[in-house]
Amino acid sequence: MNSGLSRSLPAVFAFCLAFFSVFASSPATAQDDSDLATRASAAIAAAEWVEALKLYSELTTLEPDNAVAWYRRGLSTMRAEGDTSAGRSAFEKALELGFSPQFALFGVAKSHVVDGDFKAAMRTLERLAAEGPSPLVVSAMASDELFDQFSSNQRFQEIVKSLTPCMSAEYRQFDFWIGKWIVKNPSGQVVGTNTVAESMDGCLLTENWESAAGGQKGTSMNYYDRDTGTWSQIYRDNSGNITQWPELKGGLVDGAMVLDSGPDTQPRSRWTWSMEDGGRVRQMAENSTDGGDTWTVVWDSYYNPVKN
Repeated sequence: MNSGLSRSLPAVFAFCLAFFSVFASSPATAQDDSDLATRASAAIAAAEWVEALKLYSELTTLEPDNAVAWYRRGLSTMRAEGDTSAGRSAFEKALELGFSPQFALFGVAKSHVVDGDFKAAMRTLERLAAEGPSPLVVSAMASDELFDQFSSNQRFQEIVKSLTPCMSAEYRQFDFWIGKWIVKNPSGQVVGTNTVAESMDGCLLTENWESAAGGQKGTSMNYYDRDTGTWSQIYRDNSGNITQWPELKGGLVDGAMVLDSGPDTQPRSRWTWSMEDGGRVRQMAENSTDGGDTWTVVWDSYYNPVKN
């Protein structure tokens, strides 16, 4: 077995085996096939690689369209025999049959790294990045010493960035609201405190509000939806009155974050956050009872940063 393969495969297999339960075995065409699939799954779960390879080779012969079996045949091939070429072929076949690119392409890329074919590895990782962010792949590469050699490579850094969720500029549009704040009304009276923090590895902004009058507390989750290109806010408070706080949606308008409950709510609600001089943030809420033709201000406040 290739010594590099022997040292490096545990990370990729731990990454892949941990998620086997996501992919059920394909329906058997006969009882014998079902028994074979069960025995093959048991062998690979027990890391009995030679037996697993034998069984998955049989299963892919009986069920040539079984994507899961081809993927597991690739894993077994590489682990049992150190045969990166045959492993790649099995991974590519699984991909062709619709298996998850997140797993299949990572297996292909890792086999290229083991072979020392870094150009092919980069091309495969770029194919993987084109499928969208994958925190599992980022984590697997970060924990695998074979990828350390690429850490200063700009092309590799761009791939990691593409694979890392919530790294594009759109996810940072509401970052101006992050901080610890003393909240005052326009006359300067303190009305509450608020802490807005980045969470979920930058995919979420979480707000924790507390009224200066006491009693009222609230929390909101704010996030960018890449599929719709919009921001959303879901706010809940300790009143338990969920209908009082409909979900808001919107985005940046002239540098301000504008989120709206939409025309189907009554009254319609629109909240605006804008940056002010001196590091302040203004938060203003307006209601409309005529579908958005006219608006009435129902809340106006200024967020003043807490100085350490």
